[in-house]
Amino acid sequence: MRKLVESLFDSGAREQAWDKNLQLLLVLIIAFNILPHMSEIPLWTTLVSFAFLIWKLLSLYRNVPRPPRWLLYPVALACSIGVFFNYGSIIGQEPAAALLVVLASAKLLETNRYRDAMFVIFTSFFLLMAHLLDSQTISTTIYMALDVMLITALMFQLHKQERRRSARSFRPVMRTLGLAIPVWVFLFIAFPRFSAGLWGQQLQNDGSGSFAEDLDPGSIESLVNSDETSFRVKFDGKVPSLADLYWRGGILTENHGLLWKKAKERLPSQDILVPQAPRDTSRDIRYQVYLESRFQQWIFALDYPVAVSLRQRPNVALRKKAGFIYENTRPSSTQTIYEAISTRVSASQRLLDDERERLLQVPDDTDPRVKELALRLAEEAKAIPASNRLPTYADRLAFRVQEWFDRQGFRYTKSPGPMQGRNGSEQLADFLFKKKVGFCEHYSAAFATLMRAAGVPARVTVGFLGASRNAYSDYYLIRDLDAHAWAEIWRADEAKRGVGSWVRVDPTSLIAPLRLQMGGDFNLLDPAFFRKDLSQAEAELTLRMKNSRWFHQASMAWDALQMKWISFLNEYDFEFQKSFLEALGFKHVTRLMLLAIAGIGVAVFSLALRFALRKRAHRVDPVIVAWRQLCKKLDRAGVKKAAHEGPLDFTDRAAARFPHEAGELRALGEQYAALRYGPKTERSSLSDFRRSVRSLKLKADPPSSPAS
Repeated sequence: MRKLVESLFDSGAREQAWDKNLQLLLVLIIAFNILPHMSEIPLWTTLVSFAFLIWKLLSLYRNVPRPPRWLLYPVALACSIGVFFNYGSIIGQEPAAALLVVLASAKLLETNRYRDAMFVIFTSFFLLMAHLLDSQTISTTIYMALDVMLITALMFQLHKQERRRSARSFRPVMRTLGLAIPVWVFLFIAFPRFSAGLWGQQLQNDGSGSFAEDLDPGSIESLVNSDETSFRVKFDGKVPSLADLYWRGGILTENHGLLWKKAKERLPSQDILVPQAPRDTSRDIRYQVYLESRFQQWIFALDYPVAVSLRQRPNVALRKKAGFIYENTRPSSTQTIYEAISTRVSASQRLLDDERERLLQVPDDTDPRVKELALRLAEEAKAIPASNRLPTYADRLAFRVQEWFDRQGFRYTKSPGPMQGRNGSEQLADFLFKKKVGFCEHYSAAFATLMRAAGVPARVTVGFLGASRNAYSDYYLIRDLDAHAWAEIWRADEAKRGVGSWVRVDPTSLIAPLRLQMGGDFNLLDPAFFRKDLSQAEAELTLRMKNSRWFHQASMAWDALQMKWISFLNEYDFEFQKSFLEALGFKHVTRLMLLAIAGIGVAVFSLALRFALRKRAHRVDPVIVAWRQLCKKLDRAGVKKAAHEGPLDFTDRAAARFPHEAGELRALGEQYAALRYGPKTERSSLSDFRRSVRSLKLKADPPSSPAS
């Protein structure tokens, strides 16, 4: 068969019609497998790949010369070098997928032999697997099933001498895949799970992601215009109010006016906590987070996390940093799932003198008006008497700064536009004294800078605020439009030097209180409703979403289904397998035992399939069975079929012997010949033939006398 297929591939200029069709299918299957990688690989690799595919199509249908083979090798080398410079390596999941996309497309330009076609087909399987490592959603699963069917059908067509363009040609493929389904299910159940991931594969961590490392005016603004899912959360027990859902992700301490960055200087890797009485764990918030892979090293947890642990890889520790921040040291290419415990009260801790000095720094080029404003607000705060609501100087100063924002008529907007100035300090002055319109990042940066200039350590926290409950399931959805920034100030214990706690202050709460009450949905409102009360704003939002209500409900139902699927895949680990098999009677289940069970199961299935196929190969054709019944019936009536006699001759001779049934006998002979040697017919024809054989009654005429 292989020689036959190879002979059908003509490497010359002449290509038969079916050969063009086959190569067109190879182009389409590669394009189909490139599509899901387009969002993950560099843009230039996608453009180069589709350029190769278009060239191949022009070669097939416009007789454009194909590139010589000696040119393809340096092109492939150049693409490999490009991938290396893009990722810093060609080893790893992401660079390997990008390189495979380019090389598979280039291979099509020299596909004119059997082994080239087989290479393209097997490469399609590898591209499919690379996508499966990136995503295990229901959409990916459906795509995978369709892709496997198409690739297998193409392989089946490649090995057939006669190629038909009909749905019937897919029947053998579907039958083969159907036979493989029990093996898939068995291996899914029995094959041991490893919590370290596939060969310990790790995402290329280049520090990028959809969440910004720095607080630069516009960084969060670009996020809130997206409705894409960031992470999902399941709570164990009571759910906090919407205004308390502050998901902290990063701490920024390096001040450049409106621009804040992560500190580059060496700071304590963890907070120096002051021993206190045992914490009241009854008020703890426990939850599980399903974080999308695009966030890489980021870990988001509610204020204030006291414990975070990875669920998929319990042996891999997260890095705990100062500011109650956790980072993933080994970001995965799939969702990061972790469990966390948070408390609503910030722990009492110690602030070292050198760290305190760093947290009081303001840029040297800060506008004098900003410093004058901070000192004036500080004097006004000192004049405010202490109270239960404002017990410390830091609380009174924070209150006075927010009050100043409100009295000066500052407004909230999602699109403030660029601030005037060459650097962050000049932009801060433009925001405070001229424009007075900004987003959460402007207010948190300006507030923290004023607090520092007035003598209170402050920092900026970036993360998310809010969540949307999925009505179809028991979890909450946090989207990109929930992105938020707020400030934290140091509330010193006036009785103990260097001891205090970090307190969250969100200046947006006074400028746009609906942001806390509505979560990220606030960013969907028309700006005219930013200052309205909650009922008016919700009514406006409901009215705006009325036309898309069914779409919204359908998307939430689909997301709930996705969440159940993801939960099932991630919860089906080795411990689940172990308990499942122990319930079936297996004792002391180990991974080695699971491997043995999987191997034995595949071997048993292979032997059973081989036996079934061999038995089927020796199965007599039902047409022949019905014909033999007719021959036996005629033999009993005295007409025996000769070994050399064909069906038509035999039924003609029988018709002469039984003239009353002559027409019926000749029709049976013709029907058998058509069923046995003609093109395949419908199953009803065989049923008619069997029915006619069973109903045949033979009545022979008495032999004629010699006189006659």
